[in-house]
Amino acid sequence: MAHQLKGSLCQDCEAKTLAFTEKTGIYHATSNPTGWGGDHALTDATAAYLTITLPGLDPVTFELTSNFPNTDGTVYYMTPENFGLEADADWPDGLITYEYQVVGDTSGTPFNYRMVQQKPSMCEVMCCVQNLGANVNLNCGCEGGGIDPGTEAILLLESAKYAAGCGKTKQFTEILGELQAICNKDCHNC
Repeated sequence: MAHQLKGSLCQDCEAKTLAFTEKTGIYHATSNPTGWGGDHALTDATAAYLTITLPGLDPVTFELTSNFPNTDGTVYYMTPENFGLEADADWPDGLITYEYQVVGDTSGTPFNYRMVQQKPSMCEVMCCVQNLGANVNLNCGCEGGGIDPGTEAILLLESAKYAAGCGKTKQFTEILGELQAICNKDCHNC
């Protein structure tokens, strides 16, 4: 079976970090047939790159250190400054695209493996939804006044998470736009 890169990107809104973890793992014929050591040994890799595209910003490529690729779950951390943002800036809302690429040579045959994935970023709207949710008016809507903005925001946030988790990027983007409209109107302290 062909080699396949695996990795994950985690976002911490409060600590303002992104963390990429290499998860390809060690080759095993039955439990990980696409891991390192099957077609290609870790020592065959000559370089590893991580390209991150934040919503509304240009892509930024990181040449990963000698710790990548690996099989021990090493993590590469990034902060807003790595993307030209202020240190205390929130991660922009939208879809983050990340590409992990490893190049090398096995017995004179070059290889270039890559994986591309997207991850939802909703730090700004999550702060807004938390504030709106803390102030839900339980009497709103009982007399034809419509749904409380906090309740609506909570439902939309969960819907956005589900849409992103199912790979429905168009639906995620539409729901995120609705959330941003609510937050721009009803939430001013995030």
